Amino acid sequence: RDLTVCQLCLLPVVVVAVDKLVALCLYVIMQCRTLGIHNVLIFMFIVVEVNARLRLSHGHYGRVEVYYSGLWGTVCDDGWGIQDGNVTCRELGFERAVEVACCAKYGQGSGLILMDNVNCGGNESSLSSCSFNGWGKENCGHSEDAGVVCAVTIRLSHGYYGRVEIYFNGSWGTVCDDSWDIRDGNVICHELGFAGAEKVAGGAKYGQGSGSIVMDNLKCRGDESSLASCLFNGWGIHNCEHSEDAGVVCAVTIRLSHGYYGRVEIYFNGSWGTVCDDSWDIRDGNVICHELGFAGAEKVAGGAKYGQGSGSIVMDNLKCRGDESSLASCLFNGWGIHNCEHSEDAGVVCSESATVYVFPHNDTYSVLPIRLVEGTDVNSGRVEVFWEGRWGTVGDDGWDMDDANVVCKQLGYQQAASALHNAHFGEGIGQIWMDNVECSSNHTRLQDCTIDDWGKHSGGHNEDAGAICLGKATYPVRLVGGSSAHEGRVEIKYSGIWGTVCQDGWNLQAADVVCRQLGYKGAVSNGTGASFGQGIGLIWMHYVDCSGEEQRLQDCKFDGWAVGECDHSQDAGVVCSRPASVPVRLTSSSYNGSISVYLNRMWLRIWKHLGIHIWQTLSVCS
Repeated sequence: RDLTVCQLCLLPVVVVAVDKLVALCLYVIMQCRTLGIHNVLIFMFIVVEVNARLRLSHGHYGRVEVYYSGLWGTVCDDGWGIQDGNVTCRELGFERAVEVACCAKYGQGSGLILMDNVNCGGNESSLSSCSFNGWGKENCGHSEDAGVVCAVTIRLSHGYYGRVEIYFNGSWGTVCDDSWDIRDGNVICHELGFAGAEKVAGGAKYGQGSGSIVMDNLKCRGDESSLASCLFNGWGIHNCEHSEDAGVVCAVTIRLSHGYYGRVEIYFNGSWGTVCDDSWDIRDGNVICHELGFAGAEKVAGGAKYGQGSGSIVMDNLKCRGDESSLASCLFNGWGIHNCEHSEDAGVVCSESATVYVFPHNDTYSVLPIRLVEGTDVNSGRVEVFWEGRWGTVGDDGWDMDDANVVCKQLGYQQAASALHNAHFGEGIGQIWMDNVECSSNHTRLQDCTIDDWGKHSGGHNEDAGAICLGKATYPVRLVGGSSAHEGRVEIKYSGIWGTVCQDGWNLQAADVVCRQLGYKGAVSNGTGASFGQGIGLIWMHYVDCSGEEQRLQDCKFDGWAVGECDHSQDAGVVCSRPASVPVRLTSSSYNGSISVYLNRMWLRIWKHLGIHIWQTLSVCS
């Protein structure tokens, strides 16, 4: 009534526990009553840390640090285990912990040690929800700082290729294509167990994802052990839409244990594994033989007829139609999912003649060379086909988007933007090889579409057909005919056909681009005058003009595909700076037999395929 009010302002109070808050209030009341004041009004401005914040010193791994009461501090490793790590990683948005670490493995922190004797059950939503001594109660030094490695789970939407997806914050998200290149693709393919990336894609080529966009502006060197180890904006920091989702095609490397026949082996997760014979039939055999460059399969075998392999069993229950471009494109259980033993390893015998260079009328399995010429860019131009040793055009009667799509997809593009008529890119010369072309969405090669007949047409070159393709195709390069893997004649694969490069304009800058595309540091020298032997078939590139900064040979300026006057006595070559390790084996036994090397995804017997007669001087090893 007329009593003095005792007003206390406590600024600020960090609440550690409710019982301490109650004790503080009772203490204030008792002190006021000793002064004869019984009506007590207390204003408390309270800062309450409900959930402490958390971080790792290196992104998805590192020293565990906790933010509490305005300060960052560390966690002591006393009692630190995998359940504590799991809770930490899930709180940060990752799926789980891969491993936990003690003893300041990721460096000693500074400041306070805020948590000690952490004991999580594993189901807690946050580290601060686990039992521990209490904030700041510890008997440790920073030499005991705890650490953890969180799992960054990645996948591709279509198995060995597709949209890149990352598990983060409880759901699958995507990667933005800003700065996305072949180095980023190599890292993700290596992380998934494949030999490397064949090509990368942006613009949601493999469909738009959903959920969050997890990573943006990736800048991988190419030798990182995981995508999460590359530089990027930060988890969930981006300025993208799902129309920019990144994709990649990983290389699935296969071989046969005896060259053109034997046990089927696949390189996966850093080692060679086998294929189970469940559902194994001639259609599966045909796909693997075609992929290795052979005419087809003569017969298939199960029951480890060619010996039991070792390592993992990579594929099981294969169900190929027979027309797939690779074994990885067939239906199967999934990578590493099987119920088999090595006594069930699958095998195949391929027709021994390999199609290193093919021309359209030779075999049923050959690829018809096609090209785009005189376009405004490499992805547009007049459509031309190579038949009976000559380039000719395609008439525009019946020419539509289905036909243009087949051309673009055969050339490695995503699809066609337009099908053009009336010699839009200029009139060609010579033969008009195809007219009244009728392709469907199921066709993958122009040669498989319906036409009147080869060379039969009803118009002139004023009706030459053209196409504009969408996306950006990647054309692999290889070195052939050298004494080791890091040197040789330069060949590039365009329109499904390996061909050579003319020496006109060929210099060290162009050689550097080739070597870097193949994974070497650079070029030592550029070869001319068919210094590594003359190639056969088509000469794809002429007057190549590289600045030296291009990522791929196809990015350099040149006259056009198979455009120019050159012969194979002018084939260009290169010597790269850092030799690579190339697998070599003896085919008959472990110490005696013909020499084979693994190049371009197939085992080649040296004297037959490369023309190097060294087998006569090295037939027995001791």
